[in-house]
Amino acid sequence: PDRTFDTLLMNIISWTHMPLFFFISGYFSYKVSASGEPFGSPQLWSRFKQLVIPMVIVSALFALYQGHSHLTAASDVGSDWCVNISRLWCDESKCGYWFTICLFEIMVIYYLAAPLLRRLGSGVAQILTIPAIFLVLIALYKCAPTMLGNILELKMVAMYTPVFMIGVIARKNREAFNRIIRNQLIITSATLLGVCLLSLLVYRDAISFMSKPGATLFIAPLWHLLLVVVAFNVTPRWVGEMPTNVSPSIKIWAYLGRNSLGIYLLQYFFLFPMPCLAGALESSAAQFVPTFALSFLSAALITAVCCGVISIIRTSRHLAFLTLGDSLSK
Repeated sequence: PDRTFDTLLMNIISWTHMPLFFFISGYFSYKVSASGEPFGSPQLWSRFKQLVIPMVIVSALFALYQGHSHLTAASDVGSDWCVNISRLWCDESKCGYWFTICLFEIMVIYYLAAPLLRRLGSGVAQILTIPAIFLVLIALYKCAPTMLGNILELKMVAMYTPVFMIGVIARKNREAFNRIIRNQLIITSATLLGVCLLSLLVYRDAISFMSKPGATLFIAPLWHLLLVVVAFNVTPRWVGEMPTNVSPSIKIWAYLGRNSLGIYLLQYFFLFPMPCLAGALESSAAQFVPTFALSFLSAALITAVCCGVISIIRTSRHLAFLTLGDSLSK
């Protein structure tokens, strides 16, 4: 495999941004039911329309685009659309589109777990359901055939379900959660232990016991929990309601947040200039400052293009429904 971008910075980013996405997804997935009970079940059909339908359509278009873009001469991607589709679905990463399938499956798990969480009045008992669910998912991943595991993203589902569920329970017990993550002893311990666990994950290829089956899967959820504690102490306050008078910069971030799914789905169509930056990154030894600068400029350009395409797509509610996950009622 191409190791050009297998750098320290890229490894740190890959082990950091996705856990935070899943935690935030879990946090905002918590709802009170219509009858006033906690842990209201998510609306799976609505989530399916929002996550799975656009992923299937956009990934199919991407498989077609890959084979005819003339940008794949050095890869094994051909012009046979059916072969590209087969490779996409049998691959664990799904050309980068694994996130939406994984998130929908985690929503299904939360839907099944919600009645149990409602019956468990104790917060401690609710928290203990997380490792129980995790062990069941690990067992399913280990028992399933490799191809089925790749198609259903069983490894990713097992890895990210705990941090999603932590987000759900954190929202349910928001005040207690805020007190815990503001405790100085907890912050210090989480930072020190988190650095140790992140080092194990980043340098796992060079550490003998990390190559043992399941080592990464069991260490990753612990790192995700510590990451949450540290990450939400960096911000001045925990996620709350947006104030009435907001600055233009906050409005921009809010706009990007509302369009994040569309940006995620479309970005891969516009990443083809990125290999051109390989020489610049190698000449700078992929050091942090030049890498951040190049990444920021590239991300800003790609995001701007995606937002422009999203605006065009949204001129048709049906196209927006099929490719962006928008509601037809908008």
